[in-house]
Amino acid sequence: TMYYDSSGGAYFDPRDMYDRFRALRILVNNGDDALKQWLEGKYSEGGNSIDGNKRKNIMRQRLGISTMPGRDVFDNRENTVDGLKWLVSTLNDPYSKYLTREELRNEFLERNDGFLG
Repeated sequence: TMYYDSSGGAYFDPRDMYDRFRALRILVNNGDDALKQWLEGKYSEGGNSIDGNKRKNIMRQRLGISTMPGRDVFDNRENTVDGLKWLVSTLNDPYSKYLTREELRNEFLERNDGFLG
């Protein structure tokens, strides 16, 4: 997103989403220990590192570590969908929701008032 309008009540920016995806990717590729190290600022993935305390606070409060999918999140379609739904739900944006193709189709079919959302 090039421009982010927070006037609708949401308080995230693209970096929030990228940090969550990075945490998920670290968990899947390197395991729980690597994720804990990354949260503490002791693990650097591709040179991307932010202050450990800041990351720890961001991730623990806003990321929802306790609800994070398991390491098998990318093993099949169902797990991947669950992972993407988790990622979008942690943004705390009342206007964002991950929809599968079927869910989107149902949104179009169930609504006949011209409003989608």
